[in-house]
This record gives sequence, structure tokens and C-alpha cells, in this order.
Amino acid sequence: AQDNNDTLAYWLSNSSTLLLLLQHTLKASGTANMTPQRRRSSASLFGRMSQ
Repeated sequence: AQDNNDTLAYWLSNSSTLLLLLQHTLKASGTANMTPQRRRSSASLFGRMSQ
């Protein structure tokens, strides 16, 4: 159970950091047409990491 908690905490902190960075990047770029591509690539990245 402890291993699961550690893993969960690790992924939560990583995910929140990545989301903050992504949000910052999107705000900085300010281009709406780039948003879907970024969302798709980050989703596939998360999918690959969780497998």
C-alpha cells in the first residue's frame, strides 16, 4: 500500500508540474490553433508513461 501511495504522490506532483508548465506555455504563445495539438501530444505522453 505504501508503494502505491508513493507512486501516486510522484505522479500527482509530476502531473501538476507538467500542467502548470503547459498552461504557462499556452499563455505565452497565445495562439488558439496550437492548443489541440499540444493537448493531444501531452495526452499521448501521459498514456505512454502510465502503461
